[in-house]
Amino acid sequence: MKSPSISKHHDKNVWVQGAKCVTAAEYYAYRMHTRDPKNCLDIFEDTLTYGGMLKQQFDCDNWIKIEEQRLNWQRHHQKELKAESYIGLADAVAANEHRQAERYVVLASTFPGSPRHNHKSYQNAMAMVRKYCKPDLFLTFTCNPKWREIVENLRPADSAHTRNDLSARVFRLKLDALMQDIKYNNVLGVPVGHTMVIEFQKRGLPHAHILIILSQHHKPRTDDDYDRFLCAEIPDVHTHPRLFSLVTSHMLHGPCGNANPSSVGMNKETQMYGKHFPKEKCTFTTHEEDGFPS
Repeated sequence: MKSPSISKHHDKNVWVQGAKCVTAAEYYAYRMHTRDPKNCLDIFEDTLTYGGMLKQQFDCDNWIKIEEQRLNWQRHHQKELKAESYIGLADAVAANEHRQAERYVVLASTFPGSPRHNHKSYQNAMAMVRKYCKPDLFLTFTCNPKWREIVENLRPADSAHTRNDLSARVFRLKLDALMQDIKYNNVLGVPVGHTMVIEFQKRGLPHAHILIILSQHHKPRTDDDYDRFLCAEIPDVHTHPRLFSLVTSHMLHGPCGNANPSSVGMNKETQMYGKHFPKEKCTFTTHEEDGFPS
């Protein structure tokens, strides 16, 4: 794909156009981001970001084009991928009456989402568990559409889930900062291994699932160790006003039960809330027989 690229002249403060070959992913990534109008040659450069939900449909269609381009490369470069060296593959396919072995396309292990890529990721994770034991911490890091960095850069007609370019960039920066604290600042102890996967919710907001393996001297073993990582209490509004605001804004829901029988999650037949809620209050942490702390 050929697309006009913009480069700045060294002698004068002007922008000139030149021809450059770019991939479909590079081209659409260039088109979907906002830029300073002073440095844009096209006055309609920023029009796509005003599309709202229609822009999301545009992005999905473009991603299908990108994925098809990558799949076509895999199809036409089977020799470079050494597909004929996969032992037993042709025999296994030949045994299937619904397929033809000579037309079977093998995706490389570097292709995201392919069976070999998933198998490689699984084997890497199991090798880490085999060496360092099972994970100790499971963290979920979710993009918050009310982050200051997102809200301050939204225009009046924008929302966080329609500006996925902005949300994804801010999420990535904050995720890198979190992993910096975990891996190098050791805020949760000294880690010896970790694995992570990033998913996207239905509204387009990303969130990460992180598994962390701690060193032998920092593994939680007693009830007091659990209290070093977790706190299931509402902070005091006078001593910790900011923490109280965060917990009550993002970690509470309800009311449910008799106060609100129509609440999401209520069982209409038993009039009880699912997921073992409401749970009994306890004044201190205990270690249950099933291995989970209460």
